[in-house]
Amino acid sequence: MKVMNRLQLKYRSGVTAVIFVFILAFLLSSCVRNAPSEICTIEVPVNNIEEGDVATFLEYRHHVVPETTDASLLGDICKIQLYDGIYYILSNEKVYRFAADGSFIGVIDRRGKGGSEYLTLNDFYCADGYIYLCDRQSRKVLKGTVDGSDWSSFDVRPGCEFIGLPSGDWLFYAGNGAASKNKGERFYDNVFRYDSELQFKDSYLPFNPLLLGRSYNVGTLHPAFSRYGDEVYYLDGLGNCIYRYDVESSSLKAEYQIVFEGFNPKFLSNPELDDAAFKALIRSMLNLETPAYVNNFYLSGDKVLFSYLYKGSRATSWCVYDLVEGKSLVYDVWSDENGLPIEPASFLGNDNDEFLALMDASVFSRCYKQLSADNPVVQSLSPLLSQENSNPVLLFYHVR
Repeated sequence: MKVMNRLQLKYRSGVTAVIFVFILAFLLSSCVRNAPSEICTIEVPVNNIEEGDVATFLEYRHHVVPETTDASLLGDICKIQLYDGIYYILSNEKVYRFAADGSFIGVIDRRGKGGSEYLTLNDFYCADGYIYLCDRQSRKVLKGTVDGSDWSSFDVRPGCEFIGLPSGDWLFYAGNGAASKNKGERFYDNVFRYDSELQFKDSYLPFNPLLLGRSYNVGTLHPAFSRYGDEVYYLDGLGNCIYRYDVESSSLKAEYQIVFEGFNPKFLSNPELDDAAFKALIRSMLNLETPAYVNNFYLSGDKVLFSYLYKGSRATSWCVYDLVEGKSLVYDVWSDENGLPIEPASFLGNDNDEFLALMDASVFSRCYKQLSADNPVVQSLSPLLSQENSNPVLLFYHVR
């Protein structure tokens, strides 16, 4: 940079001041991830669907075909975690273990009524060489080695999803009005916090006051928690905010607010609604007359991605928000660059920009005629056509 003399500095000082004020105002109003105290508002143009396909924001990376045997046959997949090079898959109320190449390693099945057994398996989490199993019905968490031995049990409040924090503490998502052990008593907290020894520390009331004391049914959100690096995020059920866990204050703070174009920003969080209006809102969400089911939150680089449902879409819609440009684009997600259909999955992996989708053999068979037979990815999956019952394929993508 050239050194300006005093005359030049005096002459340009007014212009420089104006430019400085403009830049400062822009920075203060922008969604900057390094300034978590600021809430970033994401406006979703629900009636302006972009032309194009998912390849505009997702790039195919690789796929894994989990080995299919009588012992490893998967049902509905609830969650997948990649830990220490092994895929842990929650299905059929068991946790299946597959190597990186898809070969079957074994299964963790602790179903039973014993102290270190579970009645139902709602969630699991791997950390520090251990696997933790959450049994909401029995209000307990089982802890064992990742190979399925040395089990111990901890009593906890009811929770259907949980995640480990970098500090060693835990967050549990309980939903709205989760039942306690004592009949007639109900917890109206959305999230509980436990220490590293799974001892209760704190609870958080519903972030959406509309839900306080009310029961609702709008489907299951997966996942409630997401982890990117050392940051843990929480997606509130029936809400329009994405929260980040703040380590210093041990609290969940709103970082992104989702506003659907043409709808009152507070329609999902208005505590003044009476019961009749509340039920009408739920019906409109179930009928997709109101944008709902904000789900599958991803954060990668300068992009924020999440899905939702609305009648104006032909399928699940995805909003891609650019944190630098402050602009949202909406896509109807049907297939990837190879023509393969996309069904997002709940996934915890090693890379912040990794996106996982599932595809089963029946779906592949139905769309095979529309696929290019010369495509190497399609060719590698073609053996699935000869298998009546096979495990879903794990399709991995890079968020552009």
